Amino acid sequence: MSSRRDHLARWQETSHSERFNRVEWLLLGVSALAFAMAFVMFIRVVI
Repeated sequence: MSSRRDHLARWQETSHSERFNRVEWLLLGVSALAFAMAFVMFIRVVI
């Protein structure tokens, strides 16, 4: 049981940076999608 908990703690330590990087990419994708939708709405209003 203790070795399993140690393995889980080690996995959390190693995957912390990967999870943070994934969250950064998710925020970047959401902001890019919102910017693209706003750009499309702006073009529809202008034209």
